[in-house]
Amino acid sequence: MKKTKDRIVSIIALLVTVLYPCLFMYFQNVDEGNFKEILPAVGKFLLVTGIVFILVLAIIKRFSKAALYTILSMIAFMNFNTVLNALRKIIPKMRTIYFLVVLGCFFAVLLYIFIKRVADGMIALKIIGLVFTILIVINFVSAIPAITNRYFSEKTVGSDDAITAFKFEDTKPNVYYFIYDEYG
Repeated sequence: MKKTKDRIVSIIALLVTVLYPCLFMYFQNVDEGNFKEILPAVGKFLLVTGIVFILVLAIIKRFSKAALYTILSMIAFMNFNTVLNALRKIIPKMRTIYFLVVLGCFFAVLLYIFIKRVADGMIALKIIGLVFTILIVINFVSAIPAITNRYFSEKTVGSDDAITAFKFEDTKPNVYYFIYDEYG
């Protein structure tokens, strides 16, 4: 029973860690996009996480340790450019290949430590899972006004308000009104 509970906690911690960046971006831009637009990114993150987890599980052979190592790897993967750009401010001529070699060595040493030294990792998994769950909930709560506003203020194509929004007075229309952000 404890083994099953630990596996469920490990999976939940993995999921909330990997889903957080996608959900964060969606909740920050909820009034500009649909939920289905984040699904490709979610799918890619879950695919990479699954592959890394299976490979690490084959090496470490402990579910909770593999989950914790995968979470740390995915955090590094999700923040790769941020860390690289920060290092480039410190070391301006640092090339990406050197950073990858250092990062690979770091994770090889970390893998060795996980195999030899880390006993369980469940406490760390619970803390990480709790932190990312709280972050998701905070972002969701802050997006509720935009979600409700969007739900209650959507106009149908045939409504008078939607039609009058596109009627212009005596002046000619502003061309820039029709240009979307992505095309500008």
